[in-house]
Amino acid sequence: MWLSQLKVAKIVFFGTGRFGALVLKRLACRQQVSLVITTAGKSRTSEVGGIATSMGIETIAVDDPHKGEVLALIREVAPDYLVLADYGKILKRKVLELASRRLNVHPSLLPKYRGAAPIQWAIINGEEKTGVTILDIAPKVDAGDIYAQVEVTIEPHETYGELRERLGRIGGNLLVDTIEKMDRGEVTPTPQDESMATYAPKIKDEVARIDWDKPAHTIFNLIRGLNPQPGAYTYFRGRRLKVWRALPKEGHGDVTPGTVVSVKPELAVQTGDGVLVIHELQPEYRKVMDAIAFINGYRPQVGEVLG
Repeated sequence: MWLSQLKVAKIVFFGTGRFGALVLKRLACRQQVSLVITTAGKSRTSEVGGIATSMGIETIAVDDPHKGEVLALIREVAPDYLVLADYGKILKRKVLELASRRLNVHPSLLPKYRGAAPIQWAIINGEEKTGVTILDIAPKVDAGDIYAQVEVTIEPHETYGELRERLGRIGGNLLVDTIEKMDRGEVTPTPQDESMATYAPKIKDEVARIDWDKPAHTIFNLIRGLNPQPGAYTYFRGRRLKVWRALPKEGHGDVTPGTVVSVKPELAVQTGDGVLVIHELQPEYRKVMDAIAFINGYRPQVGEVLG
């Protein structure tokens, strides 16, 4: 069905990162996105800004969406909806009151994993399920009434980046479906159960550092939960070493966690329970490389300790 044949709503979209860009791309194919507001990057256009510009949508990049000139632009659009996805800033009442319907696209099964890094934490914590939620924008972050929700299985070896791609596409489709149903009066909001709320704060540097005392499978989840950013890391010969891909393996031995226990036929490191076989890594100031290239270039020795 062509866009001109659909009943479309005027939308102002707020977003910044990759998840938001995927949502926007799906949304703009079915609805009238009149204005995109993104954050002002220091050196390059945000992912949302890049997608919006490529689709010919009016786009502004600002540090503060509450400035008078931004509010004036939104009033000029007179939107039916404000939509927020992966924006990174909290919208105040002066913005929210400019549309009667306000939707947030959040990549988790709310009320679980409210906050800035829901996809990462779901993988890090070893969750088998996650999803996307469409909710009202409330004063408390990610606490608004739920309009729609889809559950998704997390694949055993799926990385943050891979899962984000899937959830972005699913979220965009769910958003379009929700708007169309809202326009027909077919959506009933459901309050969140506050007793079930959990939180997914921003990933701090100390979270990304590998603790070799933990089990191999726990470290494996950390690595894939932080791929492609910011990357789980350890130290090798005094320099930071990021680990991008690895697999846990059973193994027992009276060896200090963090110790290299094999370099042939595989690069393996002892953990608190089992060993971690490293497949892809990145020495500080160097490009990502596979384990064979690392072994040939850096000559790690059995008995060396990472940390």
